[in-house]
Amino acid sequence: MKKPTKTTRLAAVILPLLLLSGCAATDLQATRKHYSSEASRKKAQEAADLRAQTISDGETFYGKKLACLSDMHKDFFAAQTAAAIQAGELQGNGRFRMAISPIRDKTGKIFDINSTVLSDMVMDAVTKFKHFDVLETPMAPDGLTDSRNNFLDPRYTMPAGIVQNFSATMTSLQHLPVGVIFPSNYYISGAIIQYDEDSVIPPQRDISADIYQYQFKRRAEALTTTINLRLVDSWTGAVVRIAGSDELASVNLTNTFYKIQTQHNFFRLIGTKDYGIDYSVTVGDPKTAVVKEMVDKGVYQLLDKFLKPYQVRKESC
Repeated sequence: MKKPTKTTRLAAVILPLLLLSGCAATDLQATRKHYSSEASRKKAQEAADLRAQTISDGETFYGKKLACLSDMHKDFFAAQTAAAIQAGELQGNGRFRMAISPIRDKTGKIFDINSTVLSDMVMDAVTKFKHFDVLETPMAPDGLTDSRNNFLDPRYTMPAGIVQNFSATMTSLQHLPVGVIFPSNYYISGAIIQYDEDSVIPPQRDISADIYQYQFKRRAEALTTTINLRLVDSWTGAVVRIAGSDELASVNLTNTFYKIQTQHNFFRLIGTKDYGIDYSVTVGDPKTAVVKEMVDKGVYQLLDKFLKPYQVRKESC
């Protein structure tokens, strides 16, 4: 028998590799053909249609109450706006302007310390109250140079002197207080200031049982967080006082997130074989959604407290 040469051995290695690569190419072509077929595209569209049906408007309970509060004070704001325009206190389209200060999670436990999610949540809540022009202002660490606002447009309302000395003041604009760069009548500030995993009431509770061939375990967790919000006068930087009292327009809200995990295990030995079933399920409050509900309630209570002395109708939301 003829001994295999070096070339023969190399060919024996390369040939299978070529065959495998050919199969891979064939499989890829078949995969592309399958997913680009009319039947596959129809299935993908049907799945997309079903997925779209689950999209909700994201309205919270207090988001709806904010819309109600807005309708309740429609006549009051119409009268106040007309008086302010006549006195030359309002510009643009003649509405009071509301800005949102950078609002942070100062615990860094729910959102990153530099995240602007809370500011956007507050801005979304304020838009439910129709009588303010809500200012879309850049939030740190967003740079003003990347802002969507056209500072040089003569229709854009800015304090006198900034546009004329734009290049000289651009680098220092971000250090000015909210409501100065983008003139407003009021702005909302605040922060998440508490996130506790411990409590005077046990925040974690575990219970387990091991009965013959069955095991059970249940674990409950509770996390507490607090957010505060304040309504500030843009021109003085002072927290607004409620008319006719010494009370300040500020709210402080606390809520608790819960998470429960349940585990079941069944094991049985039959002859020389063992059989087992494991089942586990975890349910809990979605943290971001809970914070959004707190923000909506906070903005509602803040505006309701501020406007309560001017309420002209007796009904409430």
